[in-house]
Amino acid sequence: MAATRSLVTDAVVPVAGLGTRLAPLTRALPKELLPVGRAPVVGHVVEELAVCGIARVCFITRRGKGAILDHFDDPHAGHPVSFLAVRQPVQRGLGDAVLCAEGAVAGPFVVALGDAVLSAGGGHGATVVTRLAEAFAAHGAVAAIAIEQVEPDAVSRYGIVAVGDPGDDGVLPVRGLVEKPGAATAPSRWAAAARYVLSPAIFGALRATAPGAGGEVQLTDAIAALLRDGGTVVAVPLLPGERRHDVGSPASYARAFVDLALDDPELGPGLRAHLAARLREGP
Repeated sequence: MAATRSLVTDAVVPVAGLGTRLAPLTRALPKELLPVGRAPVVGHVVEELAVCGIARVCFITRRGKGAILDHFDDPHAGHPVSFLAVRQPVQRGLGDAVLCAEGAVAGPFVVALGDAVLSAGGGHGATVVTRLAEAFAAHGAVAAIAIEQVEPDAVSRYGIVAVGDPGDDGVLPVRGLVEKPGAATAPSRWAAAARYVLSPAIFGALRATAPGAGGEVQLTDAIAALLRDGGTVVAVPLLPGERRHDVGSPASYARAFVDLALDDPELGPGLRAHLAARLREGP
């Protein structure tokens, strides 16, 4: 698929997580390189970004994750994206990972979580990054957040976003954000969906953000601070058919592999027939 021309051309992809919930798969291989269908997790992420017009990806890495850059170090791949890596010496949360990119990006930039794949039906890739960049520019925002609805018992696993009514363009004004609230106190069921466009103002907000949920520096908290200071924050829902696939646990990894393999035009038909036969056999 041809790349679109993007208003934002830099992306930060945090990949420094330890992947402990996926052990022993991650003892020698970063979770971002685990195969999902016919490509590794981070390969799907970079392909999505390339299609949305991103020209440069900054990986936030740690010791032992050099294989991620090695994966893209292929002079024959003809990839339209260039890569660099910045170390996060101590894993102190997503906000701290983004702060590590200060000085490595110019102007507004995308944040795409390296363990979350977005897909879309009909043979088309997810385009939410393009829509985020357009909303960011159109509304003069300091941050634009992709969002999706989650079940009430899942809100405690996500950054949750309180929104107002959508405008004519479908973009929703953000009224508040809270990281991993309880179901009884969550302001909505709209969860941050692993893709953001951020102004460089986020770096100052992150430096001023104390550790929050889980003792980590939360990106959600820093965006909330920009909102309290008068900045405009907007949200863009995933489209019908766009799906987020998290690769953080054995169960979610298994589901992501099956989902992405079923979407593959070559792997899908045979796998679908195999799964149907297995299901007919019963447990």
